[in-house]
Amino acid sequence: MYLPMSLWSIILIISSNSWISMWMGLEINLMATIPLLYSEKNIYASESTTKYFIVQAFASSIFLFSVISLPMFPSWNLYMKFILVMAVLMKLGMPPFHFWLPDLVSGLSWTENMIILILQKIAPMIILINSLEYSHFMSLIIVMGAMISSIQGINQTDLRKIMAYSSINHMSWMTLSMMKSVNLWTIYFCIYALISFTVMKLLDLQKTYWLSNLSKNSKYNMIILSLNIMSMGGLPPMLGFLPKWMAIQFMFKEMMITTMILILLSIIVLYFYMRLTITSFTLINKMNMKFQPNMVNMNYLFMGTLMINILALAPWLISFSI
Repeated sequence: MYLPMSLWSIILIISSNSWISMWMGLEINLMATIPLLYSEKNIYASESTTKYFIVQAFASSIFLFSVISLPMFPSWNLYMKFILVMAVLMKLGMPPFHFWLPDLVSGLSWTENMIILILQKIAPMIILINSLEYSHFMSLIIVMGAMISSIQGINQTDLRKIMAYSSINHMSWMTLSMMKSVNLWTIYFCIYALISFTVMKLLDLQKTYWLSNLSKNSKYNMIILSLNIMSMGGLPPMLGFLPKWMAIQFMFKEMMITTMILILLSIIVLYFYMRLTITSFTLINKMNMKFQPNMVNMNYLFMGTLMINILALAPWLISFSI
């Protein structure tokens, strides 16, 4: 019941042509999401749900204030739209309003993290697309997001926090993409959602939440996870590199400095992704633990991993043939 309502609210926001209807869509989306996150059995999930409600409600209040003020104070339109963008950034969990996101996801299960880190990004980013009027300010936000996520993600041992910082980093790239083209953003988001879902589903099947828990996984499982993690890090020629490569191709001339900074910071992000892979294999070899995964689910994920990464070879083969 609640999931279809959440999806319907996203469709409402996409099809809206006024700020008020977008705000209504955000409120419906929030009310539909809270029951999906809340759990009486898990005190951490209840705490995270409360945090999520407070942050989102506060951001919605700021959003509504700016929307109401736009027609009332025409001379202040520039400032009101600036406040509107800040409210959307708060909803997304992008810097400088990102502090709530890593702590929030650390108290949730992987299924709930899929909702927060994938589904709940769509509506605010659609609104952000309709309000991108500050190229210099957004460039600062993009660089800040990539820098904070890359630095703070290095020393994390909670895999859910690592995924949260990964999401912040990818949102910086998605914001860069949407400044050029909505289609480019759509391609990036679809690939991000596909890879993130695969990684989180794999970790959910093994009930793995901490870096040390990776030692409980089989080598077969770790191969699948490693391929997806490296793809998420944007290691060529895997699928995760494709949207970044497209963003670089389109935006390098228009925003050369911002794009160069993102490329350099991506090396740091790729480092902590590779650290996950190397550490997990090291733990398995040292502890020599035997763990039997659900081979049916593992086979499906393995085939899916191969297929989505083989897709990344298509543009390379086409460009080579041309």
